[in-house]
Amino acid sequence: MDFKQKDIWVFAYGSLLWNPGFSYVDSNAALLRGYHRSLCIYSHRYRGTPNLPGLVVGLDNGGSCRGVAYKVPAASASQVLRSIDRREILYNVYTRKNLRVKLYEKGTIGRSVMAFTYVANRKDPQYASKINIEEKIKLIKQGKGSMGSSIDYVKKTVQFLDHIGLPDTNLEVFLSLLLSNERK
Repeated sequence: MDFKQKDIWVFAYGSLLWNPGFSYVDSNAALLRGYHRSLCIYSHRYRGTPNLPGLVVGLDNGGSCRGVAYKVPAASASQVLRSIDRREILYNVYTRKNLRVKLYEKGTIGRSVMAFTYVANRKDPQYASKINIEEKIKLIKQGKGSMGSSIDYVKKTVQFLDHIGLPDTNLEVFLSLLLSNERK
């Protein structure tokens, strides 16, 4: 894709929140409708291995998701998307989509922009469909990969969302269960 004359937006909801890995000229809290943040991706590299997979978030069908939209200048847009593709589409578990998000401006939902984001591919074997809470806890406790542990990944995601005033209650409850289970 060639974006020489147009800035782009990238919607982050997982590790791209706290580790975007690219330069941007602006960022806004944002709301994506039609998808929700879900611990639904087996991690075989960054937060686990094929033998001991971890678990990370993906955008799954339904609901809504609050995250951050990063504005990338036109001059580097193609390069940034290629870089994120190499990171996120290592396997086919994510599909890049250009979706409408609403930016938060002064604490309220404001204008809409189109933003690239990465949605869970429900047909990929790394899509963790319908696993129970005990299995999720087990996967996150065991998951360690080239970028660290699954536990750290969940903690950093929760902490970042809390820090910017967009707490994810479901992820916070899960982290509390995970940490209380870890102490046992």
